[in-house]
Amino acid sequence: MTERVRLLLVDDSEIYTMAVEEAVRGRPRIEVVGVARDGLAAIEMVKRVRPDVVSMDVHMPTLGGVEAVARLMDEAPVPIVMVTAATSAEWADISFRAIGAGALDVIAKPSGPAELGALLERFTILAGVQVRRRVSRSTNAGVAAKTAPSPAAPVVPSVPSESLADLRVTPGQVLAVGIAISTGGPPVIEAMLKELPADYPCPILLVQHLSPGFDAHLTEWLARAAKVRVRVARDGERAEPSTAYLAPSERHLEVRMGGFLRLDSVTERVAGHRPSGTVLLRSMARAYGARAAGLVLTGMGSDGAEGLLELRRAGGLTAAQDATTSAVDGMPRVARENGAARFVLRAPEVATFLKRVAGR
Repeated sequence: MTERVRLLLVDDSEIYTMAVEEAVRGRPRIEVVGVARDGLAAIEMVKRVRPDVVSMDVHMPTLGGVEAVARLMDEAPVPIVMVTAATSAEWADISFRAIGAGALDVIAKPSGPAELGALLERFTILAGVQVRRRVSRSTNAGVAAKTAPSPAAPVVPSVPSESLADLRVTPGQVLAVGIAISTGGPPVIEAMLKELPADYPCPILLVQHLSPGFDAHLTEWLARAAKVRVRVARDGERAEPSTAYLAPSERHLEVRMGGFLRLDSVTERVAGHRPSGTVLLRSMARAYGARAAGLVLTGMGSDGAEGLLELRRAGGLTAAQDATTSAVDGMPRVARENGAARFVLRAPEVATFLKRVAGR
Protein backbone atom coordinates (compact mmCIF):
# COMPACT_ATOMS: atom_id res chain seq x y z
CA MET A 1 0.00 0.00 0.00
CA THR A 2 1.24 3.48 -0.84
CA GLU A 3 1.72 6.14 1.84
CA ARG A 4 -1.54 7.79 0.79
CA VAL A 5 -4.53 5.44 0.42
CA ARG A 6 -5.74 5.27 -3.18
CA LEU A 7 -9.53 4.91 -3.25
CA LEU A 8 -11.59 3.83 -6.27
CA LEU A 9 -15.31 4.73 -6.17
CA VAL A 10 -17.70 2.36 -7.96
CA ASP A 11 -21.22 3.77 -7.86
CA ASP A 12 -23.82 5.01 -10.30
CA SER A 13 -24.90 7.72 -7.85
CA GLU A 14 -23.22 11.02 -8.61
CA ILE A 15 -24.46 12.39 -5.30
CA TYR A 16 -22.48 9.77 -3.38
CA THR A 17 -19.30 9.97 -5.43
CA MET A 18 -19.29 13.78 -5.36
CA ALA A 19 -19.79 13.74 -1.58
CA VAL A 20 -16.83 11.39 -1.11
CA GLU A 21 -14.61 13.37 -3.47
CA GLU A 22 -15.44 16.55 -1.60
CA ALA A 23 -14.82 14.91 1.78
CA VAL A 24 -11.34 13.62 0.87
CA ARG A 25 -10.11 17.01 -0.32
CA GLY A 26 -7.50 18.22 2.11
CA ARG A 27 -7.19 14.85 3.84
CA PRO A 28 -3.53 13.80 3.82
CA ARG A 29 -4.18 10.05 4.16
CA ILE A 30 -6.59 9.29 1.33
CA GLU A 31 -7.30 10.28 -2.27
CA VAL A 32 -9.81 9.30 -4.96
CA VAL A 33 -8.00 7.84 -7.98
CA GLY A 34 -11.03 7.10 -10.14
CA VAL A 35 -14.79 6.70 -10.46
CA ALA A 36 -16.60 3.85 -12.23
CA ARG A 37 -20.35 3.76 -12.83
CA ASP A 38 -20.85 -0.01 -13.19
CA GLY A 39 -19.22 -3.30 -12.32
CA LEU A 40 -17.62 -3.95 -15.71
CA ALA A 41 -15.97 -0.54 -15.73
CA ALA A 42 -14.80 -1.18 -12.17
CA ILE A 43 -13.00 -4.38 -13.14
CA GLU A 44 -11.10 -2.66 -15.94
CA MET A 45 -10.29 0.35 -13.77
CA VAL A 46 -8.98 -1.76 -10.90
CA LYS A 47 -6.57 -3.47 -13.27
CA ARG A 48 -5.46 -0.15 -14.70
CA VAL A 49 -5.11 2.15 -11.67
CA ARG A 50 -4.36 -0.45 -8.96
CA PRO A 51 -6.22 1.18 -6.04
CA ASP A 52 -5.54 0.31 -2.42
CA VAL A 53 -9.25 -0.03 -1.62
CA VAL A 54 -12.54 0.00 -3.54
CA SER A 55 -15.91 1.42 -2.50
CA MET A 56 -18.45 -0.79 -4.33
CA ASP A 57 -22.18 -0.15 -4.76
CA VAL A 58 -24.62 -3.08 -4.99
CA HIS A 59 -27.24 -2.12 -7.57
CA MET A 60 -25.63 -0.86 -10.79
CA PRO A 61 -26.27 -1.25 -14.52
CA THR A 62 -24.40 -3.77 -16.73
CA LEU A 63 -22.86 -5.69 -13.82
CA GLY A 64 -23.95 -5.50 -10.19
CA GLY A 65 -21.65 -5.02 -7.25
CA VAL A 66 -21.73 -8.55 -5.81
CA GLU A 67 -20.91 -10.06 -9.20
CA ALA A 68 -18.14 -7.51 -9.70
CA VAL A 69 -16.63 -8.39 -6.31
CA ALA A 70 -16.57 -12.10 -7.22
CA ARG A 71 -14.84 -11.40 -10.53
CA LEU A 72 -12.32 -9.05 -8.98
CA MET A 73 -11.41 -11.62 -6.34
CA ASP A 74 -10.77 -14.08 -9.18
CA GLU A 75 -8.92 -11.72 -11.51
CA ALA A 76 -7.43 -8.79 -9.57
CA PRO A 77 -7.88 -9.12 -5.78
CA VAL A 78 -8.18 -5.84 -3.90
CA PRO A 79 -9.75 -4.81 -0.56
CA ILE A 80 -13.42 -4.04 -1.29
CA VAL A 81 -16.01 -2.37 0.93
CA MET A 82 -19.63 -2.65 -0.16
CA VAL A 83 -21.38 0.66 0.44
CA THR A 84 -25.10 0.32 -0.11
CA ALA A 85 -28.47 2.00 0.29
CA ALA A 86 -30.22 -1.39 0.37
CA THR A 87 -33.49 -1.61 2.27
CA SER A 88 -33.69 -3.52 5.53
CA ALA A 89 -35.63 -6.31 3.80
CA GLU A 90 -32.75 -7.08 1.43
CA TRP A 91 -29.86 -6.10 3.71
CA ALA A 92 -29.03 -9.53 5.15
CA ASP A 93 -29.05 -11.33 1.82
CA ILE A 94 -26.99 -8.68 0.03
CA SER A 95 -24.56 -8.27 2.90
CA PHE A 96 -23.56 -11.88 3.25
CA ARG A 97 -23.62 -12.66 -0.45
CA ALA A 98 -21.14 -9.79 -0.82
CA ILE A 99 -18.93 -11.05 1.99
CA GLY A 100 -19.14 -14.56 0.58
CA ALA A 101 -17.93 -13.17 -2.76
CA GLY A 102 -14.91 -11.60 -1.07
CA ALA A 103 -15.91 -8.14 0.19
CA LEU A 104 -14.29 -7.23 3.50
CA ASP A 105 -17.19 -5.22 4.89
CA VAL A 106 -20.69 -3.98 4.08
CA ILE A 107 -21.64 -0.48 5.23
CA ALA A 108 -24.77 1.63 4.79
CA LYS A 109 -24.35 4.75 2.69
CA PRO A 110 -23.57 7.69 4.97
CA SER A 111 -26.37 10.11 5.75
CA GLY A 112 -24.24 12.94 7.11
CA PRO A 113 -20.70 14.31 7.59
CA ALA A 114 -19.97 12.25 10.71
CA GLU A 115 -20.93 8.96 9.03
CA LEU A 116 -18.98 9.94 5.92
CA GLY A 117 -15.89 10.65 8.00
CA ALA A 118 -16.21 7.26 9.72
CA LEU A 119 -16.53 5.60 6.30
CA LEU A 120 -13.32 7.22 5.09
CA GLU A 121 -11.53 5.98 8.20
CA ARG A 122 -12.82 2.49 7.48
CA PHE A 123 -11.46 2.71 3.94
CA THR A 124 -8.08 3.71 5.35
CA ILE A 125 -7.98 0.76 7.75
CA LEU A 126 -9.10 -1.88 5.26
CA ALA A 127 -6.70 -0.64 2.59
CA GLY A 128 -3.95 -2.31 4.58
CA VAL A 129 -5.54 -5.78 4.44
CA GLN A 130 -3.82 -8.32 2.21
CA VAL A 131 -6.59 -10.09 0.30
CA ARG A 132 -6.25 -13.40 -1.52
CA ARG A 133 -7.26 -14.70 -4.91
CA ARG A 134 -10.04 -17.26 -4.99
CA VAL A 135 -9.38 -20.65 -6.54
CA SER A 136 -13.01 -21.28 -7.43
CA ARG A 137 -16.46 -20.05 -6.52
CA SER A 138 -17.06 -23.24 -4.55
CA THR A 139 -14.16 -22.73 -2.15
CA ASN A 140 -15.63 -22.83 1.35
CA ALA A 141 -13.88 -19.71 2.58
CA GLY A 142 -14.45 -17.83 -0.66
CA VAL A 143 -10.70 -17.40 -0.98
CA ALA A 144 -7.65 -19.55 -1.36
CA ALA A 145 -4.26 -19.14 -3.02
CA LYS A 146 -2.51 -15.99 -1.91
CA THR A 147 -1.63 -13.08 -4.15
CA ALA A 148 1.64 -11.17 -3.85
CA PRO A 149 3.73 -12.48 -0.96
CA SER A 150 3.63 -10.57 2.27
CA PRO A 151 6.79 -8.74 3.32
CA ALA A 152 6.42 -10.28 6.76
CA ALA A 153 8.58 -13.20 7.87
CA PRO A 154 7.36 -16.71 7.05
CA VAL A 155 4.67 -17.97 9.39
CA VAL A 156 6.07 -20.76 11.56
CA PRO A 157 4.08 -21.95 14.60
CA SER A 158 6.17 -21.70 17.76
CA VAL A 159 4.72 -25.08 18.76
CA PRO A 160 4.38 -27.59 15.88
CA SER A 161 0.72 -28.29 15.11
CA GLU A 162 -0.68 -31.80 15.35
CA SER A 163 -2.54 -33.73 12.68
CA LEU A 164 -6.31 -33.56 12.83
CA ALA A 165 -6.33 -37.29 12.03
CA ASP A 166 -4.73 -37.92 15.43
CA LEU A 167 -7.46 -36.13 17.39
CA ARG A 168 -9.38 -38.58 19.54
CA VAL A 169 -12.01 -37.39 22.01
CA THR A 170 -14.41 -39.40 24.16
CA PRO A 171 -18.08 -38.44 23.61
CA GLY A 172 -19.09 -36.02 26.35
CA GLN A 173 -15.51 -34.97 27.10
CA VAL A 174 -15.96 -31.50 25.52
CA LEU A 175 -18.87 -29.48 26.90
CA ALA A 176 -18.69 -26.33 24.74
CA VAL A 177 -16.97 -24.83 21.70
CA GLY A 178 -15.90 -21.18 21.34
CA ILE A 179 -14.96 -19.43 18.09
CA ALA A 180 -13.36 -16.04 17.44
CA ILE A 181 -13.61 -14.83 13.85
CA SER A 182 -13.64 -11.53 11.99
CA THR A 183 -13.01 -10.30 8.44
CA GLY A 184 -14.07 -12.91 5.90
CA GLY A 185 -15.81 -14.93 8.60
CA PRO A 186 -19.49 -15.32 7.66
CA PRO A 187 -18.97 -17.75 4.74
CA VAL A 188 -16.62 -19.85 6.89
CA ILE A 189 -19.24 -20.04 9.66
CA GLU A 190 -21.97 -20.81 7.13
CA ALA A 191 -19.97 -23.68 5.60
CA MET A 192 -19.17 -25.02 9.07
CA LEU A 193 -22.78 -24.97 10.27
CA LYS A 194 -24.02 -26.68 7.11
CA GLU A 195 -21.90 -29.71 8.01
CA LEU A 196 -22.99 -30.08 11.64
CA PRO A 197 -25.89 -32.42 12.48
CA ALA A 198 -29.06 -31.14 14.12
CA ASP A 199 -28.21 -33.09 17.29
CA TYR A 200 -24.69 -31.65 17.67
CA PRO A 201 -24.03 -32.29 21.38
CA CYS A 202 -22.27 -29.04 22.35
CA PRO A 203 -23.27 -25.37 22.41
CA ILE A 204 -21.22 -23.23 20.02
CA LEU A 205 -20.34 -19.71 21.21
CA LEU A 206 -19.42 -17.30 18.43
CA VAL A 207 -17.69 -13.93 18.47
CA GLN A 208 -17.86 -12.54 14.93
CA HIS A 209 -16.73 -8.93 14.58
CA LEU A 210 -19.56 -7.03 12.88
CA SER A 211 -20.72 -3.51 12.23
CA PRO A 212 -23.31 -2.42 14.84
CA GLY A 213 -26.72 -3.93 14.18
CA PHE A 214 -25.50 -6.76 11.97
CA ASP A 215 -25.92 -9.48 14.59
CA ALA A 216 -29.60 -10.04 13.78
CA HIS A 217 -28.87 -10.09 10.04
CA LEU A 218 -26.05 -12.61 10.43
CA THR A 219 -28.19 -14.81 12.67
CA GLU A 220 -30.99 -14.81 10.12
CA TRP A 221 -28.58 -15.61 7.28
CA LEU A 222 -26.85 -18.45 9.13
CA ALA A 223 -30.12 -19.97 10.33
CA ARG A 224 -31.05 -20.64 6.70
CA ALA A 225 -28.04 -22.93 6.29
CA ALA A 226 -27.72 -24.52 9.71
CA LYS A 227 -29.34 -27.66 11.06
CA VAL A 228 -28.57 -26.56 14.63
CA ARG A 229 -30.42 -23.60 16.12
CA VAL A 230 -28.79 -20.18 15.61
CA ARG A 231 -29.61 -17.26 17.87
CA VAL A 232 -28.21 -14.05 19.34
CA ALA A 233 -26.99 -14.74 22.89
CA ARG A 234 -29.06 -13.39 25.78
CA ASP A 235 -27.77 -12.41 29.19
CA GLY A 236 -28.32 -15.03 31.89
CA GLU A 237 -29.50 -17.87 29.66
CA ARG A 238 -27.90 -21.27 29.83
CA ALA A 239 -26.01 -22.47 26.75
CA GLU A 240 -27.71 -25.57 25.38
CA PRO A 241 -26.47 -28.28 23.01
CA SER A 242 -27.37 -28.12 19.31
CA THR A 243 -27.36 -24.33 19.44
CA ALA A 244 -24.99 -21.66 18.09
CA TYR A 245 -24.99 -18.43 20.11
CA LEU A 246 -23.76 -15.23 18.43
CA ALA A 247 -22.36 -12.43 20.58
CA PRO A 248 -24.52 -9.31 20.09
CA SER A 249 -23.09 -6.03 18.83
CA GLU A 250 -21.11 -3.99 21.36
CA ARG A 251 -21.34 -6.58 24.15
CA HIS A 252 -18.69 -9.02 25.35
CA LEU A 253 -19.92 -12.61 25.56
CA GLU A 254 -18.70 -14.73 28.48
CA VAL A 255 -19.68 -18.11 29.87
CA ARG A 256 -19.78 -18.87 33.58
CA MET A 257 -19.80 -22.10 35.60
CA GLY A 258 -22.81 -24.20 34.72
CA GLY A 259 -22.86 -22.84 31.16
CA PHE A 260 -24.67 -19.60 31.97
CA LEU A 261 -24.00 -16.75 29.52
CA ARG A 262 -23.10 -13.21 30.55
CA LEU A 263 -23.25 -10.16 28.29
CA ASP A 264 -21.13 -7.15 29.21
CA SER A 265 -21.51 -3.71 27.62
CA VAL A 266 -19.39 -1.90 30.24
CA THR A 267 -15.93 -3.47 30.06
CA GLU A 268 -13.60 -1.75 27.61
CA ARG A 269 -12.75 -3.14 24.21
CA VAL A 270 -10.04 -5.79 24.06
CA ALA A 271 -7.64 -5.64 21.08
CA GLY A 272 -9.99 -2.99 19.73
CA HIS A 273 -13.11 -5.15 19.90
CA ARG A 274 -16.32 -5.55 21.87
CA PRO A 275 -17.35 -8.34 21.63
CA SER A 276 -13.89 -9.83 21.94
CA GLY A 277 -12.85 -13.36 21.11
CA THR A 278 -10.20 -13.26 23.83
CA VAL A 279 -12.83 -12.39 26.46
CA LEU A 280 -14.97 -15.34 25.35
CA LEU A 281 -12.15 -17.89 25.16
CA ARG A 282 -10.63 -16.73 28.45
CA SER A 283 -13.99 -17.24 30.16
CA MET A 284 -14.22 -20.72 28.66
CA ALA A 285 -10.79 -21.58 30.04
CA ARG A 286 -12.02 -20.61 33.50
CA ALA A 287 -15.46 -22.22 33.28
CA TYR A 288 -14.60 -25.45 31.47
CA GLY A 289 -10.81 -25.86 31.41
CA ALA A 290 -9.88 -29.05 29.57
CA ARG A 291 -13.55 -29.68 28.73
CA ALA A 292 -13.72 -26.87 26.15
CA ALA A 293 -12.55 -26.42 22.58
CA GLY A 294 -11.66 -23.12 20.94
CA LEU A 295 -10.82 -21.81 17.48
CA VAL A 296 -9.44 -18.57 16.06
CA LEU A 297 -10.33 -18.16 12.41
CA THR A 298 -9.89 -15.60 9.63
CA GLY A 299 -9.73 -11.96 10.68
CA MET A 300 -7.71 -8.79 10.88
CA GLY A 301 -5.68 -7.97 14.00
CA SER A 302 -4.94 -10.27 16.94
CA ASP A 303 -8.21 -10.73 18.82
CA GLY A 304 -8.74 -14.21 20.22
CA ALA A 305 -5.11 -15.30 20.21
CA GLU A 306 -4.43 -14.56 23.89
CA GLY A 307 -7.69 -16.14 24.98
CA LEU A 308 -6.96 -19.24 22.91
CA LEU A 309 -3.54 -19.50 24.56
CA GLU A 310 -5.17 -19.41 28.01
CA LEU A 311 -7.57 -22.12 26.91
CA ARG A 312 -4.73 -24.33 25.69
CA ARG A 313 -2.84 -23.82 28.95
CA ALA A 314 -6.01 -24.92 30.78
CA GLY A 315 -5.96 -28.17 28.78
CA GLY A 316 -8.59 -27.28 26.19
CA LEU A 317 -8.46 -28.37 22.57
CA THR A 318 -7.40 -25.44 20.39
CA ALA A 319 -7.08 -24.70 16.67
CA ALA A 320 -6.42 -21.82 14.28
CA GLN A 321 -7.10 -21.43 10.58
CA ASP A 322 -4.21 -21.73 8.12
CA ALA A 323 -2.85 -18.84 6.07
CA THR A 324 -3.92 -20.20 2.68
CA THR A 325 -7.66 -20.34 3.34
CA SER A 326 -7.91 -17.28 5.62
CA ALA A 327 -9.39 -14.26 3.87
CA VAL A 328 -7.25 -12.19 6.24
CA ASP A 329 -4.46 -14.01 8.04
CA GLY A 330 -4.18 -11.75 11.07
CA MET A 331 -5.92 -13.28 14.08
CA PRO A 332 -5.11 -16.91 13.18
CA ARG A 333 -1.49 -16.03 12.38
CA VAL A 334 -0.98 -14.64 15.88
CA ALA A 335 -2.68 -17.71 17.37
CA ARG A 336 -0.36 -19.97 15.40
CA GLU A 337 2.78 -18.02 16.26
CA ASN A 338 2.13 -17.65 20.00
CA GLY A 339 1.62 -21.39 20.44
CA ALA A 340 -2.09 -21.15 21.20
CA ALA A 341 -3.16 -23.44 18.35
CA ARG A 342 -2.65 -27.16 18.86
CA PHE A 343 -4.13 -27.80 15.41
CA VAL A 344 -3.93 -25.74 12.20
CA LEU A 345 -6.96 -26.14 9.95
CA ARG A 346 -7.95 -25.35 6.40
CA ALA A 347 -11.42 -23.77 6.15
CA PRO A 348 -13.09 -27.01 5.00
CA GLU A 349 -11.63 -28.82 8.04
CA VAL A 350 -13.32 -26.57 10.62
CA ALA A 351 -16.53 -28.64 10.68
CA THR A 352 -14.47 -31.83 10.90
CA PHE A 353 -12.65 -30.44 13.94
CA LEU A 354 -15.96 -29.58 15.62
CA LYS A 355 -17.29 -33.08 14.99
CA ARG A 356 -14.11 -34.67 16.31
CA VAL A 357 -14.06 -32.65 19.54
CA ALA A 358 -17.68 -33.69 20.13
CA GLY A 359 -16.63 -37.33 19.83
CA ARG A 360 -18.24 -37.80 16.41
